[in-house]
Amino acid sequence: PEELLVTWGYHAAFHGKLNRAILDEVSSTRPIIVWQRSVHELYFNTSALEMLGMKEADWQGKGESSDMANWEEGHVWDKGLYLVMKQVFPIVASEEKFELGLERSRAYIHAGGLTAASDPGVNVPESMIRQMIYVLESGTMPFDYYLIPAGNSLYDLNDKDGDKAVAAAREQAESLSGKRVKWLPDQVKLFTDGAVYSQLMQLKDGYLDGHKGEWIQSPEDFAKSAWAFWKEGYQITAHQNGDMGMELGLTTLEGKLHHMPRYDHRFALHHFAFSDKEQIARAAQLGAGISSNPFYVHVLGERYSKVGVGPERAQVMARGRTVVDEGIRLSFHSD
Repeated sequence: PEELLVTWGYHAAFHGKLNRAILDEVSSTRPIIVWQRSVHELYFNTSALEMLGMKEADWQGKGESSDMANWEEGHVWDKGLYLVMKQVFPIVASEEKFELGLERSRAYIHAGGLTAASDPGVNVPESMIRQMIYVLESGTMPFDYYLIPAGNSLYDLNDKDGDKAVAAAREQAESLSGKRVKWLPDQVKLFTDGAVYSQLMQLKDGYLDGHKGEWIQSPEDFAKSAWAFWKEGYQITAHQNGDMGMELGLTTLEGKLHHMPRYDHRFALHHFAFSDKEQIARAAQLGAGISSNPFYVHVLGERYSKVGVGPERAQVMARGRTVVDEGIRLSFHSD
């Protein structure tokens, strides 16, 4: 009865509204954290906030992070996670839990017959990277596991100094690589708009219920961090879910190509939930690649046609045929 309860998988479009008051009705004594399906959001009951020693002032005056947090509702999302992960991470990713998760992941990848896997956008403490290398490589591991750093976090942690972010990425790759668990050299992941599972992607025509999407990196920060890595020859993967997010990615790529042309740059749009045909033609002209998550259609298409997005857009989530017809390299990922 005293132990923290963490549950994962909640989604407002399927399960309805959630906030601190509702969780307090579930229990006023047991700490509860609900981890939203996208992994980009957390909800706390009052007992959990007290157990973690959090106060309202801790969530205020922290710039963009505070803009993505609601103390009254016990809710943080996207950059709001910066406010709570220092307290939450050691609990949900304790050494014992993380070790078990790594062992299961290794067995799962091995059972699938995969010879390589990649995790783009890694943002965890150094101790966890070292544990990944130790645990995964200490067992039977007949595959390579590649890491790509979360450039947005490196950019923010280095006071939005792009050159320092690049240096941090390079140092990370050099000092924290094993034999089979290793950082892909000169690759980085940056972020445009919010998660599709949160319905926080940025859509040109907005949402049916009038709520607003979010930028994980502001357009200015995305462009500046992209330039810092671009000029150093990095291959950039851009998290994108809404058609406005795609617009930002393509406009940024176009600007980099204008200022410093690069052959075979392999700039990639990653997730690719919503787009229009004109954008795909433009991506082809700019030489961008696309990595799509087709599972979005299967799990979200029907529900999103009724909630937030509408049938016209929901039925063409994660376009594939159009991408292939434009001659773009298309890959799939499980996210």
